[in-house]
Parts: sequence; structure tokens; C-alpha cells
Amino acid sequence: MTTPSVGPAVRMAAEDAKRQLFEVAAEMLHAKADQLVARRGRISVQGGGKASVTIRKVTEQVGDIMIMGRGHRGPNPSDVTVHSFGAQAAEVEVDRLTGRVRVLRIVAAHDCGRVVNPELAESQLHGGIILGLGYALFERLVSDSHLGRPLNLGLHEYKIPTYADIPEIDARIVSVADPVANHVGAKGLAEPPIIPTAPAIANAVFDAIGVQIRELPLTPARVLAALNEGR
Repeated sequence: MTTPSVGPAVRMAAEDAKRQLFEVAAEMLHAKADQLVARRGRISVQGGGKASVTIRKVTEQVGDIMIMGRGHRGPNPSDVTVHSFGAQAAEVEVDRLTGRVRVLRIVAAHDCGRVVNPELAESQLHGGIILGLGYALFERLVSDSHLGRPLNLGLHEYKIPTYADIPEIDARIVSVADPVANHVGAKGLAEPPIIPTAPAIANAVFDAIGVQIRELPLTPARVLAALNEGR
């Protein structure tokens, strides 16, 4: 949610800084500020032929004066609720002798509004799926019922996915700007991919063995117990 929260303020600050740059460039180009456009590091006059100047040249002209853009983000709309949407599917194989579940493939598609940084967005999608995988198969906190202290401290007792556990991940981003959310059009992405991962894996295990397990993580002991109950 950082991008949709901070993005509008950053965009406004950038517009403010650009306006100040254009005011200086307008004097250098003998034009009006509202006639200028900026592309690829140059400020030029619309329809003005070759009349242009580099942004670096403009900042040199300013000298020691600091151009500082300011922006802010207003409150969320009170009459709407903004949501991210996603769908995930999992392919698993289950060893009926040992109860071990192995995830072979996860396919995910998520609508998170306008994607500002595609590479980072895909990385967040992968990261969320891997977190959900750990929640589904390995991670279980054991605590003292009287003192509330965790008993399985360290990675020997509290299991998380390793590289060998990561399946093939087909992650797809649906980049459609949502102007109702904010004027950047971005929505949250980091945590939503975590949520459907475990249910997708659990449903795939149900499809594989014909018995539904309603408790996580899907440890070999729980899978074997479910198989024995289903006989």
C-alpha cells in the first residue's frame, strides 16, 4: 500500500517542481510556461521547432537556488472501498505413503491497479506466493500454553520454504489504472498474493486425495491422519 499512499503526494510534488522549472525555462526560451513540454531531459516549446533547452542547463541557470516541489495526499474517498483482486491455482502431488505434499506449480493473476514498477511488482507477487507456501506447508508456531512463550525457536524447529521447495511460479499482473483509488491509479499488491496461496494448495490436496484437511500447515502427519480417516 506504500505506492498508492505515497504516490499521489510524490506526483504532486513532481508537478510542482516541473512548474518551477518551466518558469525558469520560459524566460530562457522566450515563451510562456504553459507552452512548454518536457521529454527525455529537455524542455521545449510546443510547435516551436528546435527551441529547447536541457533540464541540466535550466538548473545551472537557477544556480544555488533550490527547486523544491511539495505535494500531499488527501484522505481516501468516503463513499467507496478500494480493493485489489486476484486468482490463484496450484498443482500438487501427494505421497500417500509418507504424507508429503509437494507443490509443482502455482499460477497467479492479480489486479493491483496501475503498475508503476513492473519488475518490483512481479517480485512482490513471487514473494507473497512463497510466504503463502510456507504458511500452507511448513510454518507452525508452538507456544507454551501457560506462559505464551514460543517453543520452536530457530530454523531447525520453525520450518520455512527453502529453494528446493519453491515450485514453478507463473505470476501475471493485470495493470489497469484505478482512478477512483487515487490519481496515480495504483492499489496494493504485496500482501494480497499471500492470502489465496494456502487455500489453493489445500484445495489441490483435496482434489488429489479426496479428503479435505481443514487445518494448516499440511504436514505429513496431518495428511496421513486424513487418509486414514477417509478409508
